[in-house]
Amino acid sequence: MKASKNSTLSLLRRILHLCNNPAYEKQFAEIEDYFRNLNRETTIYKWLNKLGVTPPPTYNWELIFGLRAEAGTDYKLSDNLYLLVKGFEPDGKGKSFEIEISNREKDISERWNDFSDESLFRFKTQKIQLKNVPDILRLKDFISELEEIFGLKFERKFAFNYFTKGFKKKENIQKWLVE
Repeated sequence: MKASKNSTLSLLRRILHLCNNPAYEKQFAEIEDYFRNLNRETTIYKWLNKLGVTPPPTYNWELIFGLRAEAGTDYKLSDNLYLLVKGFEPDGKGKSFEIEISNREKDISERWNDFSDESLFRFKTQKIQLKNVPDILRLKDFISELEEIFGLKFERKFAFNYFTKGFKKKENIQKWLVE
């Protein structure tokens, strides 16, 4: 399973974690080492390392935060345009983040992750081309590009956030966004 990067390995990992049986301790340690090494190469770990944020040592962690357009921007969309960022321990296939833009009217609803290759999104009936495929490593560039496209500003402070217990220096994400 390790050699083929089989996604069932993450399921086996959960089962071994839940059963917590000493008879499978060696197999569990082997699987944990595999994921630890695999994860260090994924986008979310590269981003968190760059910012000095340490995720919990246990598996199945996540972080979620949202940004919204600043109130008072003339453009109507600014009252309900959200940028949602999710980061999580990579699944067996290596997916580690999602970036989503949406609004209440559902004129805009697009999502990107580690494997996305589309550098466009739809706004009403238009296709809007982006300079790059949105990526957590270039999140600030993506935010700036959205601001330019829509003629608005995003608040650089979290509108809401959630971090699984055990994150260290998570405030560095907020600092990074503000800088």
